[in-house]
Amino acid sequence: MTFNVQMLPLVATAIEGQNDRAKAIANDVANALLGLPADERPDVIALNEVFNEEGRSQLMSRLSGTWPNVIDKIFDGLFEDDSGLMLFSRLPLLPLPTGGIHFEHIYEAHNGADSLASKAVGIVQVGTPVDRTTIAFTHLQASYQTEDEFASIRAKQLDAIFHAVDKVLEQQPGRRGKVIIMGDLNIRGDSGAASSEWGSIFEGGGSLLFGPYQDGWKAYMHPPGTDGLDEGVTNIAFKTGVRQRLDYICFAKPGQADILLVAQHMRVRLKNSSDHFALEAVVHQISDHNRPADAKDGLSIMPSAGGTPGQPTTVRRIDVQFEHDGSYQWIFVKTPGTYTFHKTDGFRIEVYFASNLSHSVKRLDTLDFRLLPSALQGAFDRHEIDPRGDTFLSREPFFILVKSTPGYTGGATVWMTEHMGESDTTAIALRLFDRVNSSFPAGQRLGDDDLCWFRADMARTLQSVPRPETFQVHNPSGGSITVDLRNAAHQRVAPPESGNGGSLTTSTSVTGGERIFLTIRRQALSLTGFTVEWRSPVTYLDLDEPITFFINDESGVDYGGADEPELQVNIDTGPPLFLGSWDDADSGERWPGLGEAIVAKLATLMPGERRVGFVEGIWLGYVEPDISAQGWQTVSINPLTQGEEDRGERTATLHVPDEIKDGLYTFSCTLTRFP
Repeated sequence: MTFNVQMLPLVATAIEGQNDRAKAIANDVANALLGLPADERPDVIALNEVFNEEGRSQLMSRLSGTWPNVIDKIFDGLFEDDSGLMLFSRLPLLPLPTGGIHFEHIYEAHNGADSLASKAVGIVQVGTPVDRTTIAFTHLQASYQTEDEFASIRAKQLDAIFHAVDKVLEQQPGRRGKVIIMGDLNIRGDSGAASSEWGSIFEGGGSLLFGPYQDGWKAYMHPPGTDGLDEGVTNIAFKTGVRQRLDYICFAKPGQADILLVAQHMRVRLKNSSDHFALEAVVHQISDHNRPADAKDGLSIMPSAGGTPGQPTTVRRIDVQFEHDGSYQWIFVKTPGTYTFHKTDGFRIEVYFASNLSHSVKRLDTLDFRLLPSALQGAFDRHEIDPRGDTFLSREPFFILVKSTPGYTGGATVWMTEHMGESDTTAIALRLFDRVNSSFPAGQRLGDDDLCWFRADMARTLQSVPRPETFQVHNPSGGSITVDLRNAAHQRVAPPESGNGGSLTTSTSVTGGERIFLTIRRQALSLTGFTVEWRSPVTYLDLDEPITFFINDESGVDYGGADEPELQVNIDTGPPLFLGSWDDADSGERWPGLGEAIVAKLATLMPGERRVGFVEGIWLGYVEPDISAQGWQTVSINPLTQGEEDRGERTATLHVPDEIKDGLYTFSCTLTRFP
C-alpha cells in the first residue's frame, strides 16, 4: 500500500492559520488501517507526508505492533524537513547488498516549497512473494499552479529512482523483474488530465525509469483487450471536488527477468482519512489469468446445459488453474445480466464491476441448483459440491475473482448459470433504469408455461419510507400481452395489465425488503421482442466514497481554531444520523472523523450495507455559534432527478451569515441510482 496521509509540519499549518492536528490525523489513519479485515491488511505500507513528529510518534505507537519492521524517517540536511516517507512492514526487511536494511537517495532536483523537504526515494527488500522483492517508495515534486508545473523536475527524480534501484541490484541482476515502485508521483494519470505528462513519462521515453518499468494500474486493471473503465483515482481536491490519479504502484515490464511480479488486484478502499486515497496492490508472480487484463473469457465457453430456444438459461463449466500458492484467477463476463455461481469446495468467489475494481458486488441471493429446471440439473451431476450457489446482478461487464485457500495449487471449477427467465427460479433480475430483454423464442413455448419471469428485489431505505415502484413493458410486436406483478408467494400486488399498445405500465407500493416478480404472457407464440424497464424513486448514499465537511472560509475574524461549527445530518424523516460539533475549525480544513462517524452509525442501523437508500432527501442543519453569527441554517441534498447522471458527487454549499464576515462551508458526498 502507498498512502499520502497529509500530515504537514507544524510550521506549515501555522502559516495557513491552522491548528496542529497531526495526532488526530495519525489516529484516523491508524483506525482505517487497523479497521481492514485481518487477512486483507497490506504486508507493506509506505506512507507519504509524515512530516509532523508528534504524528509520526503516534503512528509508531498505533501501528508497530501489527507492522513491526519500520523505516521511521529519511532525512538529509540541517535546514530541511525530512522526506515525509515512512514504511511499515510485517515482513522482515532483508539486509541489502549496499549495507543495512534500507537504501536512501535524496533528490538533487527540486523546486518551490518542496525544496524545504528532503524529497527522496527509500529502498527495502522483503522475502515475499518469491525470493527477494525490491520495494522503492517515494514522493515526487508537487505542482502548484498547473498540473504539469515542474514536470522536468519529476522526470529527473524518476531518473534518480532508476539509478538508485540499479545501484541496489548491481549484484542481483536476476532480480530486476521483482521490483515494485510506489508512491505519490504527482503525475495526473486520469482522463481529466489537461497535460500530456503521463504519456510523455510512461510511454514517450520521458524518464529512464519507465523503460523497464510500467504503471501497474494501466497495465493490469482492465478487461482483456480494452481500456479500463475504472480509472483508479487516488486524490480529491476538497475545495473543488476534482478527482485525480496521482498515486502509483509500478512493476517491471515483461522480459526484465525470469520471474516477473504483477498486480493480481489493485484497489482503492480507504478514502476518508486524507485528501489522498490509499492505493493497494495484491502482488504475485505472473501466471495465466491471475490479473484482470488476462482474465479468462467466461462466455466463450460452450454451455454444458441449457441454451435452447425453449430453455435459454445456460450453465457453463469454467475450469481454472492455480499455478502458485496464493495466486488468483480472474474470469471476465462482458454481458450484463443475472448469474449464479457454484464452485468446488475450498475457494472463494468475489464479483467486481469493470468500472469498480475496489469494492465487490453485493450478492443478490442464493440458489440451490436442485430447484433449477430438470434440463439444467444434469450439469451438476457427479460433482460433490455445495448445491447452494451465489446469485449476482450485474448492470455492466464484470469480473469473477476466484481465490484459493492458502497452500493450495491445482485446479478448481466454477459453474456459471445465466438466468434467462423461463421459470421463477431462473427469473431475470431487472436492472434499474435500463431496458432488459425478454427471452421469448419465435414459434416455440418458453419453459413449461410460456411465461417470461423477471424479478426486482426492493432495497431497504434507512427510514422505510413507503414509495411507488414502477415497471414499463415495451411491446414492439403489436400483439396482445398481459403483465402481472406478484410477491415472493406469487400473490398479485397489482391488477394485471393487458393490451396491444406500444407499452404497458404497472406499479406497486413498497417499503423495502420485498421481492417482486413480473411476468409477461403473450397471446401468440409469434410475438417477441418485449423489454422491461424498472424505475424507482430511491437514491443511494455511497458509503465507499468520501463524506466531507470542508471549511472554504471561516466566519468572523480569522485565527487558529476560530470557528466551532455544529452539524446535524438527517436522511429522510427520522432521528438524526449525526449530531456533533467541531471545536477548532480553520479555513482549508475538513472535519476530522466525520465521514467515519457517519459510516459507523449507518453500520449499526443497516449492517453490511454500503449503499444507503433515501427517498425524500438528506437534510443538513448547521450553526456557527459565534455571538456575531446568525442561528441555525438548513440545506438539503435532493435525490437524483431523471436528467442527471446515474452517479456523481453532490456538494451542498453552507453559507454562514456573520456580522463581521460571512463564512462558507461545503458538505460533499457521492450519490448513485443503484443499491
